Amino acid sequence: MNGRRIFFGLLAVNLLAVGLWFTFIGAWLVLPYAGLELLLVWWAFRLMSLRADDFEKLTIANFVLAFESRIKGCNNKFECNANWVQLYCLSRYNGHRCELSLRYAGRQVPVGQLLSDQQRLKWADALQGKLKVVRAAL
Repeated sequence: MNGRRIFFGLLAVNLLAVGLWFTFIGAWLVLPYAGLELLLVWWAFRLMSLRADDFEKLTIANFVLAFESRIKGCNNKFECNANWVQLYCLSRYNGHRCELSLRYAGRQVPVGQLLSDQQRLKWADALQGKLKVVRAAL
């Protein structure tokens, strides 16, 4: 966060110095565009900071699968028996969209929302392998 503020401050000083210089030599229209550019950079940094704390964490220990996530400021926790959980993969081939979710006891929780479609498919294969190992350990 501090790095963004420092960058924005240096950018603001430079853009305003250039805008004021051009205003001084008679090209006053440069200054409003410099202000508009600063406003757009501030808006982009603001959007980035809203999603900076997003995460997903899945652990399997002692036959318990625990999934915790924070997406767009919403916290989600899900715990279940790793032997009975189902990994559901919905693929839409024409739209190339893959959606993953965990199902257990009538509850469905989306997972892998921060991954690309290819990453989701690889992650789903790895998770299926882990769940098979857990089920085989019974």
